[in-house]
Amino acid sequence: MENFFDTINDPEVNDDEFTPEGPKKWNSVKYAKKLGNTEKVLFDIAGIDKDYPIVIGVSEVENRSVLEDIIATPKMAPGNYRISHYDSPEARGVDVAFMYRPDVFKLEGSAPIRTQIPSLPNFKTRDISTMWGTIDGEPFFFMVAHWPSRLGGKDASEFKRIAVGEQMRRIADSVLKVNPATKIVAMGDFNDDPTDQSMLEGLGAKPKTKELQPEDEDVVWERILTEEQDRRTVFDRLKEGDGSFLLLRNTVEDNRLVGLLKMRYVVPEELLRVLGSVKMADMVRNHTLGSILLITEIYAEPDSSIHDPEQLLLTEALAHSLEKRCSYAMFLPASEPSQAALGAVTRQGFVKADGFEGDRRLWIVDMHAPLVLVQNLETTVKEPFSSNPRILNAIYKAHRELQEAMTKFYPGELVLSLSASVIYHRLVDKITQINEVPGEPTEPRVLGKCMCAPFGKILRGKVVPNTVTKTIHTDKVYEPDLDSYSIEAFPYYSPLRSQVRAIKSFNRPVILVDDLLHKGGRFEALEPLLKEEGVEVKKVLLGMISGYGRDAIATKGFEADSIYFIPNLKFWFVESTLYPFIGGDTVRRDTMKVAGLMPSVNIVLPYMVPPLKGCSEESLFEFSACCIRNSRDILLALESEYRALFGRNLTLSRLSEAVILPLCPDKGECVNYDPNLAASVYLDNDLEMLYRISKLKKL
Repeated sequence: MENFFDTINDPEVNDDEFTPEGPKKWNSVKYAKKLGNTEKVLFDIAGIDKDYPIVIGVSEVENRSVLEDIIATPKMAPGNYRISHYDSPEARGVDVAFMYRPDVFKLEGSAPIRTQIPSLPNFKTRDISTMWGTIDGEPFFFMVAHWPSRLGGKDASEFKRIAVGEQMRRIADSVLKVNPATKIVAMGDFNDDPTDQSMLEGLGAKPKTKELQPEDEDVVWERILTEEQDRRTVFDRLKEGDGSFLLLRNTVEDNRLVGLLKMRYVVPEELLRVLGSVKMADMVRNHTLGSILLITEIYAEPDSSIHDPEQLLLTEALAHSLEKRCSYAMFLPASEPSQAALGAVTRQGFVKADGFEGDRRLWIVDMHAPLVLVQNLETTVKEPFSSNPRILNAIYKAHRELQEAMTKFYPGELVLSLSASVIYHRLVDKITQINEVPGEPTEPRVLGKCMCAPFGKILRGKVVPNTVTKTIHTDKVYEPDLDSYSIEAFPYYSPLRSQVRAIKSFNRPVILVDDLLHKGGRFEALEPLLKEEGVEVKKVLLGMISGYGRDAIATKGFEADSIYFIPNLKFWFVESTLYPFIGGDTVRRDTMKVAGLMPSVNIVLPYMVPPLKGCSEESLFEFSACCIRNSRDILLALESEYRALFGRNLTLSRLSEAVILPLCPDKGECVNYDPNLAASVYLDNDLEMLYRISKLKKL
């Protein structure tokens, strides 16, 4: 409404500017003119929709009497509006409020929520006004807010708007936790643009592009669709029809567009129209009651410098849909998909729908309880090997084969593959936002008030700009019988309590950072120590958190945020921990079989039975064999490149020259390793033993 004050001087607030005697000479004539203009605008909106708006959120109104004057105007009175309004603590006395039609919106309750900016506890601004009820029987939750202004400059004041955006997102999450079917509507004057961090990272809003920009269209035509036989048809189809685009850009090369995915959400009532088949619509409807992700186009630049762009696009679409409580997805391309697009789809667990009628083909996947694979092998190999094309090709091939093996566990269910590199990059961005510091190093260096404390290997080799960073070095240690484990200090580092005390000595609020939180794990082991030592935890920041993990951390009184949220996580694997000699978890032993290589276990056969329920024995064997083969093939590539570079063999005793933290599979106290042999030799042996065990199924 922009400074909609009445003409009466209120001694409780600073409204002197908008009084007849004030600088604005705000008298009854000016007030009546503004009232008439407001009436006209709102009535014109009603004219467009051929009906009065159901809910109108307003900001910058002084009090309830102004709202009562608006709804009493001749053109607005037929709408029979009611008001939801609360006085805010803002110095000038301006408020936010709702006007709603009680004949359509059935109000069940309303409440003001005090706006909170953690770093400015005494900051007073407009409240977040909320109200909830139903429309045609469907639950709705409305929020209206007026975020802090850009006074002092956009960048200097942005942290305030990010804080309010995060608060509104937490409010929305708490509502959805009680009833996931609730439709959340956030409105108001946000003093930012849809692409600003307060909207994307704070509020969690996602930009949706209804049509490509002209400069993007040129790239799509000239670089992305170059191998399409009917390029004009595909190009025109992309620009038409319903749906929003998920765009992938190369930030290293002038933020150039390299891929796109077209998607939208459909409700069960739309399935017949979308699929054109009663049988298929019924089949999908039997699997879900909520909205369904529909993907119709996946295209990426051939030979892009970004590896597997189709998978990156698909992962982001699926992950975003999981956060929206979407439990089913369909891939229904209008024409034959590329091998790259189809490969990305099937490796994430999509299966072809049998019996689908018509010329088009349909792939479907159940998303209600996904398996998650964190792709991190690139972070486990040292330079110059980590950038060696042959090594990278071996890693990429291994990842594709591992995805395919995982789809056999629960056919037709989602296998979500997340990139550790993407997670780490976004974690660094979030850390700098929370710490209210620039995302680039500054000269002179100016540190934020908080410090960052990553757990274990996460963010290894990453620099967090303008932020004090100290790692808490942890290790997961199994007992020799593998029945139990504990979280301990990493070998040769001080005990965990001593490390926590070192964190405390900085006397700064701490941002704890971990890769994921589900059940158990590092946070539960460290949380008591942090409290006992009086460490002030600003926020727990995670690469991925499950619904269980979010509930667990909330009960302990900590505020958490994450890059990805998986409401109902079935199980997760970190890729490197599956590969013998490259990664794994430590096993408690008194001695090392090879100097510098801790005894370890990988959760694959024949070392350990993968902890999955309800899948076939054959899928467990094939998954285990895939992991051992992949590790062997990566090590063979490393051994070959090491030999070419240094003129000697990469033996077990030298493995730490190529792998950052190599380990040695534990086979008991009596079995030894020859440090002069290559790791790949032992993996060939383990693979042979696995195939012997697999023959038990035939007895």
